[in-house]
Amino acid sequence: MKKFVLAGGPCSGKTTIIDELEKKGFDVIKEVAREVLERRKHFEVTKEEVLTRQKLIAKKQIEQEEVFEKNPPLLDILFSDRCAIDGLAYLKHSLKHIPKEIMDLIESRKYTKIFFLERLPFQNDGLRIEKDEQEAKKIHNKLLSFYKLSGHEIIQVPIMPINERVSFILKNLDSHYSKKVP
Repeated sequence: MKKFVLAGGPCSGKTTIIDELEKKGFDVIKEVAREVLERRKHFEVTKEEVLTRQKLIAKKQIEQEEVFEKNPPLLDILFSDRCAIDGLAYLKHSLKHIPKEIMDLIESRKYTKIFFLERLPFQNDGLRIEKDEQEAKKIHNKLLSFYKLSGHEIIQVPIMPINERVSFILKNLDSHYSKKVP
């Protein structure tokens, strides 16, 4: 199975694209961080809480990936809205230190390609940890640097209308898989 990740900083359109890919019949993993953040939004955001959140997010992301690894999708293609690597950038942003247990867990994950989306204008939805455009841009850049360090192939996805972004992604799958695309 080929695992393709939609990555990028806050407000880059990942969720919109993953929803469009799902409408086209692809198997997808929705962003797990939002669910964890929603459940824990009433906790005081201490260093321990930041670490707890990232551990829960990484664990849930990996669990969802493993479900598809055990039962591969019909097209043998899976798209994920973010992946465990994002947790490294968020930990580095918030704590400046990444515990070895989380680093080892995340580094064990392998993906076919990373589609890294250029950012759109920042919008705070109340769940985001980013306060403003400047902080969102900083996290976007940290995410990109962690993805580059991960050794995965990265395809930069420019800003364009949603249907063009989806077409761009589908055209840039591995050639074997591009032929299977509906």
